[in-house]
Amino acid sequence: WRANDARKVAEYEATRARAVGEFLAGGLFATIRDDVRQVREMPIKELLDRAAARIPEQYASDPDTKRDLHLAMAKAYLSLDYTTEADAQFAAADALIVEHAGPADERRLSIAAKRIVASHVAGRLRNDVERYERLSAQVVPATDEGRRAARELQRELVRARLFLGQSDLAKEKAQQLLAAGDQGDAEDRTDSLRLLGLAQMKLMEVHDARNSFAQALEARRRLSGPRSRRPLPLLCNLALVDIDGGRLDEAETHLREARSIANEWLRESAGWRDAVEAGFAMLAHHRGSSDAAIRSLQGVIQRARLDSPGNPDGASAEFVAFLATLYNDVGRHEEALAVLAPLLRTQESLLAANSLDLQRIRLEQVRALLGTAAPDVARPVIADIRAVIAGLLDDRQPLALMTASLAQRVNDPGRDDGRRLALAKALYARHPSLRGMPSAVAAVQ
Repeated sequence: WRANDARKVAEYEATRARAVGEFLAGGLFATIRDDVRQVREMPIKELLDRAAARIPEQYASDPDTKRDLHLAMAKAYLSLDYTTEADAQFAAADALIVEHAGPADERRLSIAAKRIVASHVAGRLRNDVERYERLSAQVVPATDEGRRAARELQRELVRARLFLGQSDLAKEKAQQLLAAGDQGDAEDRTDSLRLLGLAQMKLMEVHDARNSFAQALEARRRLSGPRSRRPLPLLCNLALVDIDGGRLDEAETHLREARSIANEWLRESAGWRDAVEAGFAMLAHHRGSSDAAIRSLQGVIQRARLDSPGNPDGASAEFVAFLATLYNDVGRHEEALAVLAPLLRTQESLLAANSLDLQRIRLEQVRALLGTAAPDVARPVIADIRAVIAGLLDDRQPLALMTASLAQRVNDPGRDDGRRLALAKALYARHPSLRGMPSAVAAVQ
């Protein structure tokens, strides 16, 4: 009887697969196939919209096929960057699973991982991430496929926390992934190591971040081979860590290899090509060529905006924040304020209010305001930053020290706090990464 049941399941799965294939191959054009010219001239999104609209009615009596079609349409939309439409299809598929299999079905995990991407692009990540955290905790997978989906969701949640600037939480979750679920899967472990390195880098744990990135790069080379483009992100990460650590020659070696890979895989690596050139700008800055670094970074930001004409603020927030830092370093504070104003509007709508990344950007705003002799405007900003980080950081951590130093300059510029200055010098000596941070330099000076 078990063999008979297995045969019936296999026949049903094959029938469902054929239905999905037939719909995608022919049904997509069913309502307009009589007018070939109309099909040729019709935008691809309109074709997808028409097909998606037909699914609920045409497959009303077959929820499994309907779910599979919603998933297929979601992937098609997502591949063309129609994230809102993709999320609607993922939501429809998820609702069918809940209706027919219950809220604890493990197939929801894979859908949730993909919906996080849509939430990110749509600017809803801050509101949606807790919902996906609850789902991750509630659904216990029973199959290998379900466990892989659970790990995929966990890694997307780590990325979400990093994007929201919640680096301490991201680090904790990445460590849990490495300790619990990723030992047996080299690809998963490599990805989790990189996520851990990113969290450590944001927390200024430079030595630990470098170790994580180096382990991930070694594993990536073994998995992908010598001609792959997949080591590219890790080479960029290692370069930034080495720049922060004062290992400029090693950073240049990583950046040159990354540039070679980006040029070889030009079409697939356009975004990373900009990251590589931004890395070279950072390297030039640390070698004392700030004007050249500014020109290079301005070019990177301009290219990023041309690549996203519908999103004039589409350049990486990190690129723009770094440009503001460079402007402040060379005394061009008005220009720093000009690039920070739209950046802050965007980031305040995306990031958590207690995001450390947001506070770093606001510290650059304070530096620019001080440079333009506007301490009264800077005073409430620095007070708010101090209130946010007070509950997050020990007062001896670098970001807290930078904030305290700038607060002193804003509130009592003539005061000489010997204890704080001694602490700044000691911390600066122990943490080579601070040598590249203008706010830390200002604290020591």
